[in-house]
Amino acid sequence: MERLFTLFIIAMFVSGNQIKEELLALQANADFTQAVAGIKTGRFKRDTNRVTYQYRVTYTRYLRHYMYDPARLNVIFSDASLQHLFFRTFGYQGNTRFTIYPNAWLRDLPLLDIGENVYLGDGILLGTNQVSENQQFIKVGRISIGKNTIFDQHCSVGLDTQIGQDVQVRFKSSIGLKCTLGKSITVGECSIIGHRVQLGDRVRLGFNTKLGNFVRVDDDVVIGDFQIIPPFSHVTRQGVFSSQPSAHNSLPNAFAFNTMS
Repeated sequence: MERLFTLFIIAMFVSGNQIKEELLALQANADFTQAVAGIKTGRFKRDTNRVTYQYRVTYTRYLRHYMYDPARLNVIFSDASLQHLFFRTFGYQGNTRFTIYPNAWLRDLPLLDIGENVYLGDGILLGTNQVSENQQFIKVGRISIGKNTIFDQHCSVGLDTQIGQDVQVRFKSSIGLKCTLGKSITVGECSIIGHRVQLGDRVRLGFNTKLGNFVRVDDDVVIGDFQIIPPFSHVTRQGVFSSQPSAHNSLPNAFAFNTMS
């Protein structure tokens, strides 16, 4: 409550009209608009002597002015027209009729596609970029989220991930890189979905479920609470099978799960 009250007091001194003027001035700034146009997918050397990375540095510098100022974002995200102007200024081309909160962690807005009536809870992280282990390179990719999808607080999504409509991602769950989630999925609280995972339609993951990398889950499968699905598994309504070439049998019963009736 104290933090919310502090934001309210600060926001009293941040004028929506002032922010609108700032954003319109940015749209008229040639260096900035060139940087916005330069936000692309790919793998880039973190070298300011390279123009592609210069664009990213310039873009991020302006974006941080807002993303690191929750009071300012509170004003923006409380006004639909101001929210629309903000996202358009920073290169976002999709629908802007979604709910988002001031402590969101966003980068590369031109690479986001957020459906209508999406709810992005407090602390959402849309990770469109990731630095390499040696910090010499950065990978950048798109994220798309279908309409009516809900993220509870403190969830994260990795780059090159596509999420369908009517999905519910519960508190403190994470979705890795290059994943594909179908429609009408429920991801239970504190669950972890690894990289390159594919979930079919109407899949349900229970509380604290962990899916390893390269897991495939068929339509209408329900995986119970605390289940751990190993990497390269193919989960069907009949069981959990390894998709690695060396394995031919279903996995042990320890990885059993519930199926929908």
